[in-house]
Amino acid sequence: NQNDELAIDSIVDKFLGFENFIKLEKLPYDKIHHVDMHMRLLDEETILIGEFPEGVADGPQIEENIDFLLSNFKTSFGTDFKIHRISMPADENGQFADENGACSDIGKGCYYTYTNAFFINELILVPIYFDGVGMDQVALNQWRKLMPGYKVVGIDCSEIIKEYGAIHCLTKEIGVVDPLRIVHKRIEKICPEEKSEVSAKI
Repeated sequence: NQNDELAIDSIVDKFLGFENFIKLEKLPYDKIHHVDMHMRLLDEETILIGEFPEGVADGPQIEENIDFLLSNFKTSFGTDFKIHRISMPADENGQFADENGACSDIGKGCYYTYTNAFFINELILVPIYFDGVGMDQVALNQWRKLMPGYKVVGIDCSEIIKEYGAIHCLTKEIGVVDPLRIVHKRIEKICPEEKSEVSAKI
């Protein structure tokens, strides 16, 4: 109910400092309901979205959630979010997690994901499932294209995904005591012959 939602918003604001806490409808077949299983913020303006074949598994609800997000929210810079897609692979049997079950059931589709990645400084660890070939290689190449300057490494998650999570679900950052954060809007156009001003929040 609305009171519960306001109470949750208050807790999130108190502990995390979020003034705008966006909540999306949960997906019907994602057993753990972690948004990082199908969505990953690459920066303040860019979201990588796991994409199923049309009408398959959680695909329809993900699309509804993205429509809701884009129709109701802006980035912290007041701009529209940029959306990139990355395929959600079927398991080794060609199945997706859907009404027929999940991967803990023998012969059922696992919730394989390439968005459940983890950033460590200039390194990005991306879950892979098929020895780094086929869809794994396509996903790694897509990550590299989207994140120039980062080293992207695939980590075999074919066994741990059966516990309903991959790299991001099973890791936790250890931050510095006094962190420095510098953020600015992405520079879209720059002319080398002219001076350009960049405003940053530090």
